[in-house]
Amino acid sequence: MRDGYFYIQRRYAEIFSGEEVEELDDERKRELKDQAIFGTPEQVIDQLETYRDALGNDVHFVFRTYHPGIGTDRMVECVERLGEEVVPHFE
Repeated sequence: MRDGYFYIQRRYAEIFSGEEVEELDDERKRELKDQAIFGTPEQVIDQLETYRDALGNDVHFVFRTYHPGIGTDRMVECVERLGEEVVPHFE
């Protein structure tokens, strides 16, 4: 998923700049990794708790399952795992 995430971010950069972007540089990749949440349900919970601790209980996030190369079955699995293993921790 991470490669797909970088691809999507590169495409957004092209859209906003109006120019072709060959590859994201290492610094931009590090910034994106710091902002994105990937991992096991336990890792995702830990990262979301970090945001909640910093921002309080009024935290909203965008959950994106589509990335190039990810099939529908994998996307459905991600949504199910989020609902079954992550969301209950915050209810």
